[in-house]
Amino acid sequence: MSSVLGSLSPSGDSQAGMKRTISYGDSNDQQADLHLPDAAGPPVVCLLHGGFWRMPHGRDQMDAVAGNLVARGFAVWNIEYRRLGASGGGWPGTLDDVRAGIDHLAKVR
Repeated sequence: MSSVLGSLSPSGDSQAGMKRTISYGDSNDQQADLHLPDAAGPPVVCLLHGGFWRMPHGRDQMDAVAGNLVARGFAVWNIEYRRLGASGGGWPGTLDDVRAGIDHLAKVR
C-alpha cells in the first residue's frame, strides 16, 4: 500500500490534505474518500462508519476522525457501502462492499 500512496502523496503534492472521492462499484453507495497528508508513503487507516449498517448513517460521520488522522500523518480511506434500505444492502451485499472497498485501495493511482 505504501508504494501506491507514495505515488499519490509526495511531500508538497497539491493533493495533500485534500479529500478525493473514488468509486469502487456501480452504486452511489460504493464510494470512498481518500484523505492524504503532506507526507510521502504514509501509513493507511481504513475507516468504516457505524450506524447499525442502516440508512441514513454514512461515511460523513467519520470526517472529523479522518481529519484528525490526516493531521497526524496518516492517509485515510473512509469507505461507504450499501446499507439496509438501499438496493443490495444487508447480507451479504454490505459486507461484500466493505471487502471490495478495501481491496480497491490497492488499485488507486
